[in-house]
Formats: sequence, C-alpha cells, structure tokens
Amino acid sequence: MKRTAILLIMLLGTCSLCEAQKIETKKVFGGYRFSQEGKNLTLRYMSKIMKSNTEAMPYMSKARSGHALATIVSGTGGFLVGFSLGLTLSEGVRSWGILGAGAGIIALSIPLSNKAFKNAVKAVDIYNNSLKTTSYNRHKPQLRLVSDQYGLGLSLRF
Repeated sequence: MKRTAILLIMLLGTCSLCEAQKIETKKVFGGYRFSQEGKNLTLRYMSKIMKSNTEAMPYMSKARSGHALATIVSGTGGFLVGFSLGLTLSEGVRSWGILGAGAGIIALSIPLSNKAFKNAVKAVDIYNNSLKTTSYNRHKPQLRLVSDQYGLGLSLRF
C-alpha cells in the first residue's frame, strides 16, 4: 500500500512538471520584454521554443526578420548621425544633409521595430493559448478518496 501511494504521488508530481510554461510579455520603453520563469528571452530563443507550434511560428519568423531589418536600418541611421557629428567636431564642416538623412533613417526604423514586436506579441499569444488546450489540461487526472466494503482507497481517474 505504501509503495502504491508513493508511486501515485510521484506520478502526479511528474505530470504537473511536464506542463509547458507560458511566456510573459511586458511593455517597456522602445518595445516589449519577453520572459519565462523570470528569465528574459530573445527572439531567437523564443523561435526555438515555438518551433513545434505551427500557428505561432509564421508570426515569430516575421518578427525575427522584421527585427533584424529594423536593427540594420537604425544602425545605418546612427552611423550617419555619428559621422555627421564627427565631421562637425573634428573639421568644423557642418553636413546637415547627412545628419538629416541619418535622422530620417532612424525615424524609419521605429515603425519597422513596432511591427516586428507586434508580430512577436501575436506569436506569444497564440503559443500561450495553445498551452491551455493541450491534452493534459483537457483530461486532467483526478485523484479521489473512495470507500467500499473492503475499506478506503485512492482512485486515479484519467
């Protein structure tokens, strides 16, 4: 009887640990922060987590490519602004055209980044909703205390 009770407790403990953890989304300045169990996640790691989810993966792929494009565009704009400021400080040459082009390119990267993060948030929502409908959650095992003419016992119902 003791062996059966211990085995049952271990079985229920492992079933509860098998459930996947949801990804939390937090809006911060300049975008979103994604975390799972207190650990910050990158878009690359999130795409590895969501690889098996066929509904969320297209949105995560769009988010990763959009984020890469936004990073390249904003880096280019930052280089142009820095180059213009460097020319101004070192040689005294004011290059307003380069400065304006850099600022315009940086401004262009903001909507690209926002769109990438919206796709990532949509992928996370789809992923988290799919966790709620897994077979474990639909058919949770029930542990009951039962009695009959032979005495008391535990009943595990799937």
